[in-house]
Amino acid sequence: MIPHHESSGGAEVLLTPGLVEWNERRWGLTARRVEYVSEGRSPARLRAVLYTDARGRVRQPRLDPYLALSFESSAPNGGPQRERQWLSAAAQLASDLAEGQLLGASNLPPGLLDARPFAWRGLSTAVRYTYTGPLPHEASGAEAAVRKRIAKATRAGYSFESSATPEDLQRLLDSTGARQNFSYGLSSGDVERLAELVGPDVFRSHAVRDSSGAVVSAGARLVAPGGVALDWVQGTDPEALNDGAVQLMYAGVMRDLDEVGAARFDFGGANIAAVARAKSSWGFALTPYVALSRPSLKQLAIQLPAVRALALRLRR
Repeated sequence: MIPHHESSGGAEVLLTPGLVEWNERRWGLTARRVEYVSEGRSPARLRAVLYTDARGRVRQPRLDPYLALSFESSAPNGGPQRERQWLSAAAQLASDLAEGQLLGASNLPPGLLDARPFAWRGLSTAVRYTYTGPLPHEASGAEAAVRKRIAKATRAGYSFESSATPEDLQRLLDSTGARQNFSYGLSSGDVERLAELVGPDVFRSHAVRDSSGAVVSAGARLVAPGGVALDWVQGTDPEALNDGAVQLMYAGVMRDLDEVGAARFDFGGANIAAVARAKSSWGFALTPYVALSRPSLKQLAIQLPAVRALALRLRR
């Protein structure tokens, strides 16, 4: 019998049924809910949703920053019992990922840093980074440059709102993506469907208006009430960037997420130099997470001589 679990690690919000359904529809994936129970008299469990494409390959949905995982255990953090539980449960997940022909990089959520079970199954592991921290988080905890930008935006007549229309969100995401040479792949209809499927407690949209009332910045976050809020998508008119619209946006976002009951905030990645610099200025902690992938042919070629040498030594 699995005992009551007093603590957890992972990205609980990504397991939300409505989001899982939306990911299936939007990206043409098939979701499989799985649960891995650790060995021992006091087992823990690792809950996950694994997505596969039409060819049966496991992949992380396009806009999800992490794999949909939740590790739940009553054992103390940092203790040997919890470590053994993780190694046991994660080994089962690692087998499924290795056998499922993992496509592209898939990320373990922050807090699940022990990547050994995945390396032991032949997957490549790499460290990536995000910024995370507890809520509430006041702008006073950010760098002086952030506070100055917020003051500048306020003086210029910008204002924050705790909702954005799907049309404004799509427009600003399209504009931002085109400027940075990528695409979010979201239509206003996609946004509407997700909001309907998960509800306002999970999907939080936000907007900033200029002095004329036009929406110049819009974004959305995914919230696990009482848990982590993930920064999901964000777009801003380039003409509003120097006025502090983005800084005013995130000051409002932090307040709103705290008011709806989120306990922590996660920027969802900080691995691009320009993006990392902006996110670091808010005063959150730099937080590592692990990226998993199948080894490339080049990596296998490099590893093969070492494997052969080890095999020869073992045979002697």
